[in-house]
Amino acid sequence: MMTAKRLVLFFICFLFSTVTSALTSEQQAVLREIEKNIVSSPQMLGTFSQTKSLPQLPRPLVSSGVLAISEELGLSWRIENPIESHRIFKLDADSGNRVNSNIVGNHVADPLLKIISGDFSELDQTFTVGPEIAEEQWRINLIPKQEAFRKVIESIEVVGDKKIRKIVLAEANMAITEIDIMHLHSVEANNSQLLSEFSEDNQK
Repeated sequence: MMTAKRLVLFFICFLFSTVTSALTSEQQAVLREIEKNIVSSPQMLGTFSQTKSLPQLPRPLVSSGVLAISEELGLSWRIENPIESHRIFKLDADSGNRVNSNIVGNHVADPLLKIISGDFSELDQTFTVGPEIAEEQWRINLIPKQEAFRKVIESIEVVGDKKIRKIVLAEANMAITEIDIMHLHSVEANNSQLLSEFSEDNQK
């Protein structure tokens, strides 16, 4: 059975598994320190607030919802407001690869899973990783190595302490998406809300 932190090794590593590591020993040490301090578990529930700024719009688009992570079920991302939307990203049990028909979501689902689960050491296969720690807070800047990926996401910045607190996506179309992760906590595998979040009948 895959651990929660290994759950997130599909899609990006699947696409770019031939890219070699470029982390210095110092960067690897910083990432290990960050991973060691992050609180994680096989199943987690939380909420998020997402603000997306587009250069052509006078005001940002704000949404909020519920996220769920399961080592067996994958990632559930459910927007509750202002318009309901629900996407589930999960594993093919045979190949370990992402199974989901939402092409746009596929570009960010796997990095988000790695980031939320705190499994940063695998990200350098696909990103130029810039980690830093200041007092009790850490920050990681991720720049995609592959041109095809940079056509979607220019960079991902992650900020946290014991938990992931904020993710900032700079998209190639000049859109900036800021995601604040809140109330992320561990739950049992049979938690009713967790199971409900992964019900495909609820997808929209």
